[in-house]
Amino acid sequence: MGQLLYRWIKRLEPVRTSELAELSGASIPTVYAALKTLDPQCLQRDEDRRVFLSGFSTYDWQKWLTLSTDSPSVKFVDRSGSPRSPEKLARELAKLGRSDVAVGGVLGALHYYPALDITGTPHLDIVVHGSPSTDLSFVAQLDPGLERDDAPSAYANVVVHFVNRPFSLFETRDGVVWADVLECMVHLWDAHLIHQVENLIRHIAPDGLPALVGD
Repeated sequence: MGQLLYRWIKRLEPVRTSELAELSGASIPTVYAALKTLDPQCLQRDEDRRVFLSGFSTYDWQKWLTLSTDSPSVKFVDRSGSPRSPEKLARELAKLGRSDVAVGGVLGALHYYPALDITGTPHLDIVVHGSPSTDLSFVAQLDPGLERDDAPSAYANVVVHFVNRPFSLFETRDGVVWADVLECMVHLWDAHLIHQVENLIRHIAPDGLPALVGD
């Protein structure tokens, strides 16, 4: 569903179901099952039987965001007592020059929508194009004081997310690799920044409809 939603907000052409499976890394039956869960008024097919979204309902936004936050993530906590700011950590990440690691979360959302109504960044969200088994030793290069802590109660300074699909959808601008806007939105939702999610949806939705996710 995420690939179809991405194509909608980017105003890309309709796509065949087989191509959608290839882009997402899912099986064709899985793609068909996901399509059946969408609002029939939002899912359309052209004369070549290619699928596309004509809209996305509030219910579909809520469901997609909630399901997307179930993806695995890893937390890192600063043990030095003098944590670096998320902005500083993001600058250090850019210095590594890695194309498979991107900035997401609040900083990523602000990249796509500088007028986003938010003050402060709770932590740095990093997105790795890979699986949870990917080597994360690069995090220590951002700040040696960062240590992995998987305890649910741990206050994270860095949260690492994973996108395990054929194409990362990352974009590079001014030397910084950014996660796609939908991935950043999921991070805001996971941080309970509902108002900011609503603002971002209003900004990127092609039909301009105010999808009030929090209602």
